[in-house]
Formats: sequence, C-alpha cells, structure tokens
Amino acid sequence: MRSTTKNKLYKKSLTLLVCLVFVSLNKLVAQQNYDSTELDKTNVCMVDDEYKGEQQLQTIIDGKTYYGCCIPCIETLNSDSSFRYGIDPISKIKIDKTDAFIVRKSVESDKVLYFEDKENYQ
Repeated sequence: MRSTTKNKLYKKSLTLLVCLVFVSLNKLVAQQNYDSTELDKTNVCMVDDEYKGEQQLQTIIDGKTYYGCCIPCIETLNSDSSFRYGIDPISKIKIDKTDAFIVRKSVESDKVLYFEDKENYQ
C-alpha cells in the first residue's frame, strides 16, 4: 500500500515537473521570436506597419512627425488619422505611433508592433 502511494506521488510530481519545463521552454521560445530592439521610427512605414531599414519620407501633422515609405503612404497619413495610431497588444490602448515603443513582430518579419512604452513591452 505504501509503495502504491509513493508511486502515485512520484507520477504526480513527474507530471508537474514536465509541465513546468514545457511552460518554461514555451516562454523562452516566445521571447526568442521577438526582436526586443527598439526600432528607429524614421525607418518604419507607419501605414504598412513595416520596418524598412532606411530613412522613410516624413510628414508633420499637428506637430508630430510620421513616416511613410512612399507618396501614397504620406497622403494616407495626412488624410486618414486612423493610420497614425496603433493598438498596444498588451494594454489594448490606442496610442499615437510617434509616441510608441516600436519593435519587430518577430525576428523573421519586418512587421512591427507598437507599445505604450518599453516597460509595457517587457
């Protein structure tokens, strides 16, 4: 009887340990997929929400500088204010892209995410 209880306890402990290792590995992999380096806003097309790797065209609206990769993107930023804002994926708050902490969505992608600040990103 005592051996059976020990075996059940051992199996439960082993199962818990495997679950903890799995969760830890998933978090590690998720962190590795994101590029934690803040991007230079001047290299981001704020219409396409993509990192372009070079200086973008700029437009100043209400004293804030926005960036687009082409004339149509600049026109869009000027005519449609919805493109000037992003949603923080953590807080779900609408934020001005010029004020955001911007990172790549993943190391394999040029798509970007906008966060309220670095602390919120972390």
